[in-house]
Amino acid sequence: MNFSFLRNRGGRLLPQRARRRSAGGLQVEPLEVRILPTVTATLSKGELRLTGDAGPNDVMITQSGNSIQVTGRNGTTIKVGGSEGASATFNGVTSLRTTLKGSNDTVQLGDGLVLKNVTLGLGAGANTVLIGQSQITGKLTITGGSGADAIGLTRSVIGNATINTGSGDDRVTLAAVSANGIVTVNTGNGADLVETLMATPGNGGGPGDGGGGIPGVGGLGGLTILSDLVQFVQTTTDINLGEFVSSLQLEQLDNLIDLEGVLDLTAIADLALQIDLDQILNANGTLNLLALLNLGNLVDLSSLNTGLLQDLTSIIDIGDLTDGEFDLLQNLINFLAEFDLDDLIGGDDLDDPTQPGGLGSSLTASLNINTGSGDDVVSLGNARFGTVSILTGNDRDRVTLSTVAVDRTLRIHTGSADDVITINGLQQNGSGSSLIDGSSGIDQISVKTSLFNGGATISGGSTAGNQIAIDDVSFKSFATLNGLGIGDSIKVEQDPLRSGSTVFSQPVKVLLGGAAEMSVSQNHPTTKTQFLSTVSVTGKSPRGKLKVATGKTTFASTVSLKNVDYSFI
Repeated sequence: MNFSFLRNRGGRLLPQRARRRSAGGLQVEPLEVRILPTVTATLSKGELRLTGDAGPNDVMITQSGNSIQVTGRNGTTIKVGGSEGASATFNGVTSLRTTLKGSNDTVQLGDGLVLKNVTLGLGAGANTVLIGQSQITGKLTITGGSGADAIGLTRSVIGNATINTGSGDDRVTLAAVSANGIVTVNTGNGADLVETLMATPGNGGGPGDGGGGIPGVGGLGGLTILSDLVQFVQTTTDINLGEFVSSLQLEQLDNLIDLEGVLDLTAIADLALQIDLDQILNANGTLNLLALLNLGNLVDLSSLNTGLLQDLTSIIDIGDLTDGEFDLLQNLINFLAEFDLDDLIGGDDLDDPTQPGGLGSSLTASLNINTGSGDDVVSLGNARFGTVSILTGNDRDRVTLSTVAVDRTLRIHTGSADDVITINGLQQNGSGSSLIDGSSGIDQISVKTSLFNGGATISGGSTAGNQIAIDDVSFKSFATLNGLGIGDSIKVEQDPLRSGSTVFSQPVKVLLGGAAEMSVSQNHPTTKTQFLSTVSVTGKSPRGKLKVATGKTTFASTVSLKNVDYSFI
């Protein structure tokens, strides 16, 4: 595995020799003796203990058969008993413990390593931990100090895990990690980043390694389309769009939203092909469907640069399409904006990141993230979780969930200051209630193209000027929408470029602050809202406002209003 993470290397300790004079009287500058950083290794009752010194220790732990090898890198030597060398081999190792000190240290666990418990004490300094395709069957504990620590796990299989990075601008990356226990990440004060990513097939990956885990590049890979979508792209890139769409066997295409001949650019963006467009375009600028389908990379719904798609004809050559094929393409685009991943991708593989079709990380118990003060970023994408709890501290935080399945409950609570919560492509499967709370500060909450099977409460907190946007969301249970600040805004189905609809299947309760406003739908074919049960809207003084596009909004019963003025759009 090729990790090339940014490492901070401290200085060497360079004591001087005594000076000496040459025979000709020429004074020679003395050579310096380099004292190399040293890690002392001991084995006790199956636990391999690595103790660092004050230098910048850098060690790699690998396994071959039943033997564990500890290798020093970047000048680090390994000391066993009274002997020092570049590496040391141990048998009978079941667990690992490191105790490092105040310099900038690096610990890497290579592929194929199988251990019960791993406890990594990093000490102060800007430390780096890289864990590859290892199996940690018991408990993983990582404890950092006051420096800017970087911790990356890629294609690792773990049980319970606790990661405490301490203060400093820390970063924790989970790329295609599988965990069957509780995972807790505490980052402390500082501007921290906690993220889940995909990992490129065939590359163990890791933050910054140029593979699937590199942030900002959008790592290709991960998904393999396993359905009929590929049957016409096995031998040629010349695709008959009529046959291609027919192969999907979508009996209800006629029931999809008709955009009156206008191709929906945002719907294409919602496919979230987080890719370099040059990789899927032919020389003449037309779309290479074979390359597109082979990528099969249905990822971050919010990260595609839609500016690259402003002129659709520069990407897809539609000049040779018949009217029927054009309509089929249009309906296909609209359909894919709302598809269930399990309908298009091998079902079981969606849940298992170790399989070729895996989305990414799978943490089947729970993920708990707690950040301290500082401008923190939590970005969870391409993953499946049991429960998710995110608690950010003060300062301006950003929380993003994209292409995420939560099998039980989701709870997001940001602290004071102006925070941004963006949810796009969430599927909440359990019956438990979820909470999305911006707390104090002027918060922006966006929930789009998502499903809540359990109850959901979305709240912007009590500070004035919060904004809540909901588009293409299905609420199967009760929904509570709180815009309690003065002048808050709750917008439902206000994005005409999204082709789906928002459906509230159970009772809806809306609480508005003074002069707050709720807008429901627009007079546009794509902005539809359905309330299939009771709706109550309660305002404060000054009175709130409820604006409804009646032609695009349906109510099962009369709306209950209190301190709210109702108007038609």
